[in-house]
Amino acid sequence: MTPPAGGHWEDVIEGDRPNPRAPISGAHLPIELDYAELRARFTTRVRRTLFTLKPDASTEIEGALDEGEIRTSDGKSVEPISEVELLLKEGDPAALYGAALRLLDIAPLRLEIRSRAERGYHLLDEGTEAPQSPASLASILKPDLTVDESLQRIGQNCLSTVLLYEAAATANIPDGVHQMRVAIRRLRSVVATTRQMLPPEQYQWVTQTLKWMAGVLGPARNWDVFSSGLLAPVKSVLLQGQELDEFCRVCEHERLSAHESANAVIRSPQYTAALLKLSEWFASRSWRDQPVSEQSASLMAPIETVVPTVIGRRHKKVKKSADGFAQLSLQRRHQFRIAIKKLRYTVEVFEDLFDSQKVAEFVRLLKPLQDDLG
Repeated sequence: MTPPAGGHWEDVIEGDRPNPRAPISGAHLPIELDYAELRARFTTRVRRTLFTLKPDASTEIEGALDEGEIRTSDGKSVEPISEVELLLKEGDPAALYGAALRLLDIAPLRLEIRSRAERGYHLLDEGTEAPQSPASLASILKPDLTVDESLQRIGQNCLSTVLLYEAAATANIPDGVHQMRVAIRRLRSVVATTRQMLPPEQYQWVTQTLKWMAGVLGPARNWDVFSSGLLAPVKSVLLQGQELDEFCRVCEHERLSAHESANAVIRSPQYTAALLKLSEWFASRSWRDQPVSEQSASLMAPIETVVPTVIGRRHKKVKKSADGFAQLSLQRRHQFRIAIKKLRYTVEVFEDLFDSQKVAEFVRLLKPLQDDLG
């Protein structure tokens, strides 16, 4: 069972039926719960092998190798389990990701953020819908947090969103690809706003990695938008009969092909390594490893004192990009749209630091402008 605040409660029970009066978890269940109505919708069975890793004298990692399956009660859906779970008991978080990267050199592992309960319910739903996002970025930020702390929280939240929607994306659910891409581009935008505070070489590889990850998803997203947003409303007007059927068939083939290409990369060791290295960077706050300067000192400033300047810069770029709009080339108009998107991402990320009504009104103005330029 997973409580609202996260974490979990565990009890060892006898037999194959849940015990609503178990000493730890039972206290969190409703008193009126009817025991007779409880039944298993899916079952998880694993064989667990425990081990301990000690990369150095100050680090201890608790590991578990799990092999088994998740099976629905009707036996129609089964998901195999072959997993390595790592838990940092003591030491630097970087060591945990370093161990995971070494394991990746041995076997083509992938990251999994969903609990087994979530995966069991996913089997019951047959994967027809994309999952719910983690907590919004605004809800994890507070005015008195430093830029340093805020950057870490934003990074971890965005990467969690990417991982959460992977299953939907590889199942060719359009919203899965869309949400992954938005999270990556939003994170890239936030990193760009702190560019002057970060070590140049770190900034370069982080932005290049995020650009590559977003680019992997680009063709699939473009074909999804073309098929649902452009082709669907007008296809009966453009073509008739056999020509229409053939055109739709070709478009769907290209869309699925783009998804297959994206899925191949998402499942690749290169992609997993990118996620692990980015996760390590945010968890260990590697950007602190730089000489003290006026720029780097800004990382320790309260986020509420830095964000207005950041948003102001974005706003100025939007206004500058719009100069002489009627005479702008298609490329310049595209750049104008990108400037609007970056401004919107930045405002949405930090919205909890400002008046909610004013932020909502501002975003309502940006969205249609962005769509009209799309």
